[in-house]
Amino acid sequence: MSTFYELNSDKFKFGWEAEVMVTDHDYNPLFGDKMPFEILRDSVNSITNESADYLVEKYTGSGQGPYYLEGYDTETSGKVASRVDVKGVEIRTPIDFSIEQSVQSFERLYNSLQAKVSKAGLRLCCHGNHPFQPAYVGEKGERDLIGWSSAEVAMTTQGLAINISMPDDRENALDRLALDLRFSYAAPVMVILAANTPFRLGELWTPMGVQAHSERSYRRTFTRNTIYYRDDQHHRKEITLFDATNDLRMHAAYAALSLGIILSDAEFPILPDRFSKENIRRVAQFGYDAVLVDRNFGEFNPADAVSMVLGAAAAALTRNGFNADLLNPLWALRDQRITQAQRTVERYLHLGSIQNVLRENSELVGK
Repeated sequence: MSTFYELNSDKFKFGWEAEVMVTDHDYNPLFGDKMPFEILRDSVNSITNESADYLVEKYTGSGQGPYYLEGYDTETSGKVASRVDVKGVEIRTPIDFSIEQSVQSFERLYNSLQAKVSKAGLRLCCHGNHPFQPAYVGEKGERDLIGWSSAEVAMTTQGLAINISMPDDRENALDRLALDLRFSYAAPVMVILAANTPFRLGELWTPMGVQAHSERSYRRTFTRNTIYYRDDQHHRKEITLFDATNDLRMHAAYAALSLGIILSDAEFPILPDRFSKENIRRVAQFGYDAVLVDRNFGEFNPADAVSMVLGAAAAALTRNGFNADLLNPLWALRDQRITQAQRTVERYLHLGSIQNVLRENSELVGK
């Protein structure tokens, strides 16, 4: 058993789980039978990285490395996968003690793998859904119904999961019910700020004739929670609302927003989870034009909610000695009342193809 958590029980801890797409050299996304599994596996295994013994506790049987070939497996009664369809690579950063360190760790790991797979004629890309692939249909195996559907949805989505643990004394004093309610209200805000999956089935996603913003977030509301508590891994809180991005400033901003909500002592409006999920679906489709609903079925607009949540997060970060300026890219989106997806649509119309958008998303920016 690793002593890492015990030795660092008095520290804030951060880590990313970043799902990245794999494409061919022409930026056509690879998937399932078209994924060159052996080449990808050998590329991952050939990279020398410092091992992290605590990963063994987190991913039993998966080793100590930072790269994980992610996909859908059919479980048998013996827990042996009879078939695995690979969707891409998950990059698991080491546990760091600041947001900035975690961003640097992701940058290093991403660029190392990018250099390796490029030699094999492949490319990594940061994009939040498979823009061409139809919904994945897999065998149920031994999954329950929600687990089955969740695993299917995950096959055609890529996200950035922010993991945060606080010092033990803060964890022991944490009111989880209050935290759940804060995240329930904040979740649509987090989605509108990270929304960047405007494609579906090889074209712009335009439900009801309107350009939508986050196809990934829309689908995930039916199967996934807003926050997960991993208490077997020293109070790890996993927030999975963020579409994948190649912008390192957004990596830092999403983590700062998540931490600010965790640390906030502001009173958030009480919003049950089912209302929250409905509001996520609305902002995923309509962005800042969405009409959100409170628990009494009154209406409010996303811009006001964004301002309230960002303000509360900034105050909490400042009060606890963290850098609230990390939120600045999100404030800029709020000020312009624009989503990242709208910028991506503009780039798509200028560049002429989804593949060219993915080409731009293959290189990290915002250093």
